[in-house]
Amino acid sequence: MTFKTEERETETPYVDQRNIHFSVNRCGLHIVEFFHPGHRPEAGSEGDRRGPDRMFRFEKRMPA
Repeated sequence: MTFKTEERETETPYVDQRNIHFSVNRCGLHIVEFFHPGHRPEAGSEGDRRGPDRMFRFEKRMPA
């Protein structure tokens, strides 16, 4: 039996520039959200939760 991941998601602090570079340029992840004190997530999205301050959220969608 084989399982395929359709979506990957991770978070990293904004001060960790090396990890951000690796996630975007090597792993192909996209920055989709930045949590900060004035952050207001889109209504109805999974981002309705308040994340930790000053964190990037990355996503990568895999082809089916």
